[in-house]
Amino acid sequence: MNTFAHSGRYSAQFFSNQPYAFLGQIVPVVSGQSLIFIVSLGRIGNNSSPQVTIQILFVNSEGEEIEGGQEIIIASGNLPNVSFNTWNEIYRTIETPAEAVNAVVVISKTTFGSVLIDDVSLIESAGGIGPTGPTGATGATGPTGVTGATGEAGATGVTGATGVTGSTGSTGVTGPTGATGATGNRRNWTNRINRINWANWCNRSNRINRSNRSNRINRSNGSNRTNRFNRGKSTAVLQ
Repeated sequence: MNTFAHSGRYSAQFFSNQPYAFLGQIVPVVSGQSLIFIVSLGRIGNNSSPQVTIQILFVNSEGEEIEGGQEIIIASGNLPNVSFNTWNEIYRTIETPAEAVNAVVVISKTTFGSVLIDDVSLIESAGGIGPTGPTGATGATGPTGVTGATGEAGATGVTGATGVTGSTGSTGVTGPTGATGATGNRRNWTNRINRINWANWCNRSNRINRSNRSNRINRSNGSNRTNRFNRGKSTAVLQ
């Protein structure tokens, strides 16, 4: 309770050093009834006001919550300082849903900061719900949100056409001359030449020997023919 009041002498207070607080009441209602919800809110001190949530719920005869309720949220830092005799007055028109027998009004906060509450009421609207008023002006654009995470990489595109072959580059610098190989064994070459000469000499000797042998055979054959001829002649004489 606080001596600052919107009307009368006192108002209800959520203390600044308490992070959680709520105020609630059950109000009988009639199904199909038009209601007006009213409340005045403010703060005291230099600290910013917390977020305030107002819930108007409806229940049936079994005590079960039914559709048709409303929720009002006053963002943090939006309540005026009542030291300057300023209050945030909220009016909301509500249509009672079918089967509703009670309305449950709950006002709460969930963070540190002071809240003053006064003139809470849920009353029947004498003239019913009027037509919806014109749409208010668009509020200022809020700050840009945090950049989202990078999405997955897309599929690889089709390979492009092969480009034109570039011009032939200039001839590179001639590399250094390799190291000179090891000197061959001269003695081996001399032996190889001697073996070749020996083979050639042997071949010539063999050819000469074969030629001489052929001559001797030929002379022998001549002598044999002469002998046969002589023997023939002798045989003829004997006849």
